[in-house]
Amino acid sequence: MIIKELYDSPNFDGQNMVRKYSLQGPPSIGSAMAAVLGAIPSVDPDSHLAATPPRITRLGDILWSVEVTYSAAKPPEFEAVVDYQFQTETIQVQRSLQVVGAYPRSGITAPNMAGAIGVTRDGIAGASQMIPVERWTERYSMPKRWVRDALLPVLRAIHCRVNLTAFRGHAAGEVLLTGATVTDSLTEENITVSLEFARSENFPSLTVGNIGGINKDGWDLVDVLWDETAAANGDMIIKTPRVVYVHRMYPRVDYGYLNLPA
Repeated sequence: MIIKELYDSPNFDGQNMVRKYSLQGPPSIGSAMAAVLGAIPSVDPDSHLAATPPRITRLGDILWSVEVTYSAAKPPEFEAVVDYQFQTETIQVQRSLQVVGAYPRSGITAPNMAGAIGVTRDGIAGASQMIPVERWTERYSMPKRWVRDALLPVLRAIHCRVNLTAFRGHAAGEVLLTGATVTDSLTEENITVSLEFARSENFPSLTVGNIGGINKDGWDLVDVLWDETAAANGDMIIKTPRVVYVHRMYPRVDYGYLNLPA
């Protein structure tokens, strides 16, 4: 993906800052919007104004024009209800937080497995563990035109993506928009919008075995490559971490484009 600001951008008229870009790479309008929300900040770095939803126009198969207007005008005020849920999920782990005891039989020294659980010659069996998960739902009553023209294109691009910047007091990388429900009405002028979020805590300094300083953001995945060595008595395989990989699993976008109340 290549995104470049045009030579005649930005333009400021005393109230609005308009920036224009060319975008090359995304094949669809949805992927183009996601690329824009992940690359162009929702707060202008010069004027410090907030962005309105980007205008994206196809110029070719993978070529787009992008216009982002940063405005001093505030978005409409929405009535909101927030429900919080503190839950747990069960995952399979290969290592423990800490080994607090090892009790070998007489005459045997317990090998250091660096926290690996259920080590056998065939691999690491691991164990089931419950982890905390914080979830919340924000429900809004919004004007139909605002939802259709401004919110829906942004929702399609942000759904199942992680926050690029701080959101609701949580650091970048911790929040995932897991779902959204838009309930229209034939008679009412407003639409009910429900947004579902989940939070997973960042860990900026993890340690696995003798490997420290591991930076794992909330929705990243940790993968450990283990070394195998034979114990001194030859009757056991000892596994110790060789390399720790941190994988980025979800794209990141700027949640500021949702233009939600603080």
